[in-house]
Formats: sequence, C-alpha cells, structure tokens
Amino acid sequence: MKLFLSEMLNSRNNNYDFLRFFAATLVLISHSFALLGAGYEPMAVFSKDQTTFGELGVNIFFFISGLLITQSYCRNGSLLIFAFVSWLSGSLLPFDFCCRSIDH
Repeated sequence: MKLFLSEMLNSRNNNYDFLRFFAATLVLISHSFALLGAGYEPMAVFSKDQTTFGELGVNIFFFISGLLITQSYCRNGSLLIFAFVSWLSGSLLPFDFCCRSIDH
C-alpha cells in the first residue's frame, strides 16, 4: 500500500504534536546549558559551532509551519486566507532573526 504525503497531511495521525513537543524539548535543552552555566552544548561541540539543539528545534517549528500553511491553502483555496497566514508566519521571521543576532 502506497502512502502519499497529501493523505498523511489530511489525517489526524500525522504526529505534528509529537514533532512540536520534540522541537520544544530541543530548545529547552539548548537553553538549559546557558542557564545552568554548564559550558558548551553537545550539539555545538559535535557540529563545531555550526548549529545547536535550539536552532534545530526552531527550524523544525518553521518547517511544520510551512507544511500547515501550504495545507491550509490547498484545503481552502482562498488566496486571501493564504496571504494572511503567510504574512503572519512571515512576520515571525524578522523576530527570529533579531533574537538569533542578539544571542550570538
């Protein structure tokens, strides 16, 4: 039996809640090292300061948001709703950029 992405997106068994929980856990782990003064985060050491658990978690959130926005457009077919949702998610990107630039 073949499974298509469109069928999985329309299903309630798509694991978005688990993925969001996993991403939030990654961000919490990342922040815990800084808050506890425990030194470098293991992902930063492993990747030679290329990425952290927090960055990975935020990227997972944005990926899921992109899937859900696209699904919303495909389901509704309304360009007005799609433009509003895209604007709303796009307005978060500059905030994310500012937070990342302050952090480093």
